[in-house]
Amino acid sequence: MRQFFNIAFPVIIVLAVIGFVFSVLNDPMQVLKSILILAGFIALFYFIYRFYLSRKYGMPIMGSRSKEGPTRAQLKKAKRTSTVRSTGPGNRNKFKPNSTSQMKRNQKPLKKIPKKRSGPNLTVIEGKKNKIKPKKKNRASY
Repeated sequence: MRQFFNIAFPVIIVLAVIGFVFSVLNDPMQVLKSILILAGFIALFYFIYRFYLSRKYGMPIMGSRSKEGPTRAQLKKAKRTSTVRSTGPGNRNKFKPNSTSQMKRNQKPLKKIPKKRSGPNLTVIEGKKNKIKPKKKNRASY
């Protein structure tokens, strides 16, 4: 099967090039029209894609944007990656604290991270170690 594709793929490419050259020589305006129609469809799909992204993620439809601040997409990403989350809508503060000392009083203390142990504590139990099946003798037959 692989050998078939190694032969068929170059043959198809060569036939496509021959057909393109033949159509350019016979009717160059038709080739130009088909290229323009293809470019129009590609541009239409590109703008539909950009419009979808702008609606879903807040990206601008055109590439440039003003330097006014973060976009909606950046804000959503920051919200997703934030480590501090409120537990519910009733937990939100209505007023912001005025000073940093009030903010420190309202902050919850960070949990201590336990130290990692080097490994499990294993002890050796004394006793007979040879209770495993004895190895069979190597009985070579000559």
